[in-house]
Amino acid sequence: MIDMRSSIAILGGPFKIGIRHPRNKNEILGIITANGVDAISTSGDYEQGPHIIDPKTKKPAVLCQSVTVVTDNAGMADALSTGIFVLGPKRGLDLAKKLNIRVLIVASDGKIYSHNL
Repeated sequence: MIDMRSSIAILGGPFKIGIRHPRNKNEILGIITANGVDAISTSGDYEQGPHIIDPKTKKPAVLCQSVTVVTDNAGMADALSTGIFVLGPKRGLDLAKKLNIRVLIVASDGKIYSHNL
């Protein structure tokens, strides 16, 4: 397992990895079982503040608190977690379903959306 804080690459396994609640660091929202060559990436507003910029508004993206993506490609996982964060929960979930990736989205109101987890 290679842990780079917001992204994790898995070789082997299985490993169980907890998804932290973005507003309560002592709460786990879910557990991902990662196997083989999974890559996990989380984008959120809770450690560095509102640093993810929506390119349309040129202001911080505000539709999500966090997005965790699991794919078989670390670069893709990182790009998708940030992109889905900007898209927001509904459009982001639609994209995750279209790409058939595993995702957990915490919307700005705290509602949780997930696919394949």
